Amino acid sequence: MAYPRKPSTSCEECRKRRTKCDKSRPSCRTCIRKKRPCGYRELEDFMFFDESERIIAKSKSSVIVSQRPPPTPVTATVLSQDLNELALNFFVSNYVGSDSTTSQFDFLPSLYSREGFASSGLQESIKAVGLAGYAKSTHRDDLIVTATKSYVSAIRKISDALANPHLAHRDSTLSSILLMGTYEVMLLPNTSGLSNLKKHLDGAISLANMRLGRQKRSETEMKMTRSLVQSVIMNSWIQNIPLPPGFHALQRQTMTQASPPTTHGKFLEHLVDLIDFRHAMNDQTYTTPNAVIYEAVRIDKRLATFLDDMPLDSCYQNVHAPGEDRELTYNESYHVYPSNIAAHIWNSIRASRLRLHRIIIMKSLELLASSSQSELASLAEQKANSESLVRHMARDICASVPQLAGYLEKLKSYTKYNIVRPNPESLEPTPHFLYDRGQLKQAPAFLLSPVQEKLYFASSHTSAAVSGPRRASLYNILYMLYALRPVSILPTDMLRWVEQRVQWIEGKVDADDLALLKAMLQNKPQHGPAWVAANLQPVVRESQGTT
Repeated sequence: MAYPRKPSTSCEECRKRRTKCDKSRPSCRTCIRKKRPCGYRELEDFMFFDESERIIAKSKSSVIVSQRPPPTPVTATVLSQDLNELALNFFVSNYVGSDSTTSQFDFLPSLYSREGFASSGLQESIKAVGLAGYAKSTHRDDLIVTATKSYVSAIRKISDALANPHLAHRDSTLSSILLMGTYEVMLLPNTSGLSNLKKHLDGAISLANMRLGRQKRSETEMKMTRSLVQSVIMNSWIQNIPLPPGFHALQRQTMTQASPPTTHGKFLEHLVDLIDFRHAMNDQTYTTPNAVIYEAVRIDKRLATFLDDMPLDSCYQNVHAPGEDRELTYNESYHVYPSNIAAHIWNSIRASRLRLHRIIIMKSLELLASSSQSELASLAEQKANSESLVRHMARDICASVPQLAGYLEKLKSYTKYNIVRPNPESLEPTPHFLYDRGQLKQAPAFLLSPVQEKLYFASSHTSAAVSGPRRASLYNILYMLYALRPVSILPTDMLRWVEQRVQWIEGKVDADDLALLKAMLQNKPQHGPAWVAANLQPVVRESQGTT
């Protein structure tokens, strides 16, 4: 008989790495934070018992029979854990935060504590998304089947709830629909998932509008509605589709009940203007080139004012460093932003203004071919001003690449000089498009990036076996660079630099997420090249101007 020392009760991964384990089950917080498999060995495997009689019996037997099954591997132990708890832990740890600008589901904790235990639809929705995210992060294809079963079950329960007037108006029903959209994009990296996402969002808009007549609205409901509005805006913008019926009524109601608008909230309001303008052009609402130019200039002035009024904590530092690596920086210049979220907002406005002025250039050329001599001078001046602004916006987008692509600290000038560093605790945006969130994340992973993802320079200790969702910023800046490809008036050296950076980033991102991004960009509007969001093939032309 032997009595060994008491075995460690820490999980397998923490023992292997000799890190502190809080021993939470089914997964400890350390493993959840590091996005790695977590499993516990069974203590019975390490207990010693009085083996005397068994040994005697064994010696008298001519047949040796194994009395115990072989030890269960850690991966199998993970499978035996409570999948409901695993899914919930992963979902909360990765996609739920307290700030609506960085988390699409900031309303869920209070909602779940109030309705979660009584709503099987919400439980199944969270399980589906949590397991799908865990499966993708850990490359556990076997869990996709379980996640899909939860998804199917959630859809049935949501349908049952919608058929019941009492349940249809519950916050848990609307939030379940939002979660289903997240699942679609997460597991269907193609146009099918995007189409299903649109159906979920359209249904959520209809349901939310049915609830507008209620006199008393909880804080949770208002947060959830704002999240829905933001998701629809980002989805319409990125997929090049009109805003769904009933959206504007819901947005107006949300704005009247909102606290003072944030920078992100104001930015989304401008996106609504841009989406409406884009599809008014597609529907040929504007009958003359002058009408198009007038509206484009009006929107551009609003965007310029928005940038002028940007709060100081969102402003960037412009660094010109002669001798800097020209492969990593364009024209030896780059920007340093206080956070990646600030950089994304700046770039989104720049890209929007760039597209507006491409339209102005296109319409000015039409008018120059048919206008009288007296109008030629003003049209030529407008065209020249727009071309100059397009180049300026493109340069600024290029200057954001080092930070958003994650190699800012590799620049010699960044480490040599006393440059203000971005906040290391700044969070990546998740998709308000169901996720940069992200949330959109989000955007693909660039729109579904987990809330806890830190900026590019945060230390990474992720297990080799677990490659978590990629940083949202890589996909966002890739989207911006795609948009610069077809702009023929940009300098040739800039277009070459953009193409070189595109190829570099494409080599860093997840193949499925990249496929989804490209699928989204294939859905182009039909009103001409100026509103094409991006070009998936390199187009390098001779410059028609200088920097």
